[in-house]
Amino acid sequence: MAKYDVPSHVVVPDTNALYAPDPANIVSPGFDAKWAECQKLARLHLLIPEVVKQELMFQQVHVGRKSRENAEKSLKTISAITGTAAPHLKDDHQLQCEVGAVFERWREKIGGVLVPIPIGKIKWKNLVNDALWRRPPFSCPSQSGDESEKGFRDALVLETLYEAWNQYPNEYVVFVSNDELTRLTATVRCGKNSKRLVFARLSDFHSHLKLLSEEHNQKFVAALLERVPRVFYAPNDPHCVYVAFDVPGRIQKEHQTVLNPMLDPQPQPVLPRPFLLQLV
Repeated sequence: MAKYDVPSHVVVPDTNALYAPDPANIVSPGFDAKWAECQKLARLHLLIPEVVKQELMFQQVHVGRKSRENAEKSLKTISAITGTAAPHLKDDHQLQCEVGAVFERWREKIGGVLVPIPIGKIKWKNLVNDALWRRPPFSCPSQSGDESEKGFRDALVLETLYEAWNQYPNEYVVFVSNDELTRLTATVRCGKNSKRLVFARLSDFHSHLKLLSEEHNQKFVAALLERVPRVFYAPNDPHCVYVAFDVPGRIQKEHQTVLNPMLDPQPQPVLPRPFLLQLV
């Protein structure tokens, strides 16, 4: 009887699943820690959409650009005070290249695979119509009158997810996104396919794996305990332990003195001399 193993899963994270509030980290340390816990429960394959990488890089470069602008103002003041030239700071191209290198080191360390946007397979006419009519993942204007665009990058992430579904038709494919509208769009699209899973957080996926493992392991133990008596003894089964190892004969041979004490009487205790004198 083989012990149950949780099946392998392909995981596709949205940008918000990887985002780190601290710009010192290209990806949230919390994601790395939870990913390591998930890997203890199942074999996982991480697919990172290209659009997710580019969005994370943009956020980092944007922070670097703002920091550079503030630094340039301070350096300009120092230069004027000291009468010296201000040092050259990294331009946008340098920032983008170096941030990209940081991301790639993280990706290689965690074993993720970068997945390009399936531009040639996207039904652009449908996507444009969805954008114009604010169909999910594109959002309608808020009641406050905010007309800011939202949804195009989400749509590209979803198109990458759909392509992953096509590439792994027989695998469990997990999408992790804490954006409710994006998550809802993916859920509706996958329908009742039990191998298409959607979670708001990686911790939710970890709980799913843990529950899956525990439920099947409990079934395994119950089946094992039910089978153990039959393995030890079964009528008319020459291969059961009781017959194959001649359990009755071995017990009789190795423990005959316990089973038949008359064969090996216990010696009488020797009384001490003072006690014998008292008896006389």
